[in-house]
Amino acid sequence: MQLGVSIEVADAKGCTPVIIASQYGRTMLVGYLIGKGACLTATDREGDTALHWAAFKGNRMTVLLSFDLMLRFISSQATALHFRALTMLVG
Repeated sequence: MQLGVSIEVADAKGCTPVIIASQYGRTMLVGYLIGKGACLTATDREGDTALHWAAFKGNRMTVLLSFDLMLRFISSQATALHFRALTMLVG
């Protein structure tokens, strides 16, 4: 960012900063990175996104943030299953 490093830089496993923040449940950092332009649809070498990792690790707030933001950007691709999953998390 300020030092000229891409926000989408990935480690050997293909994890970007937003994916790693999701893995560790750092919801505020996820929001910060997204605000700085991090891509929520980026995947690691296994094909998992930040949302997948947050759900796998049980980070409810990170899931809600990621899911909400993803739906805003790709709402035309969201299915009824996506919306049901969101209502189950909130309710």
